[in-house]
Amino acid sequence: MSDVICVAIGVLVDGEGDDVRVLIAKRPESGVLAGYWEFPGGKLEKDETLEDCVVREFAEELGVRVSVTGCLKAVRHEYDYGVVELNPFYCRWESGELENLAVVDHRWVKPNDLRRYQFPEANISLVERVIIDLGGKVALAS
Repeated sequence: MSDVICVAIGVLVDGEGDDVRVLIAKRPESGVLAGYWEFPGGKLEKDETLEDCVVREFAEELGVRVSVTGCLKAVRHEYDYGVVELNPFYCRWESGELENLAVVDHRWVKPNDLRRYQFPEANISLVERVIIDLGGKVALAS
């Protein structure tokens, strides 16, 4: 088995109750998982904490500063190219204006609308967790 690719990602939350929304970003049209939507984040660098990685990635990808407010359970997923471990955190906006620096698009989305976007396989259980945590409706099995 190859090494695990350790990734820290942030679920940036804005608003409360029925007005709550989260930020998603679209990956570039080339490279691994091209064109998929995701919660911003990236690979952990040497001597970096997961929390520091999330803060750095938001600055690099979207030009904003965030702070970590909580964590979610890590998710491991095996792709053809290797095993990815997602380490997700809830985040709060601190400063800056959103810019598409290393993403091709970004959107504020209500939790129940997350299912309308194509996320990488590793993110599916996380999307469902976020929907539940933020008061959304659970999908009914058909």
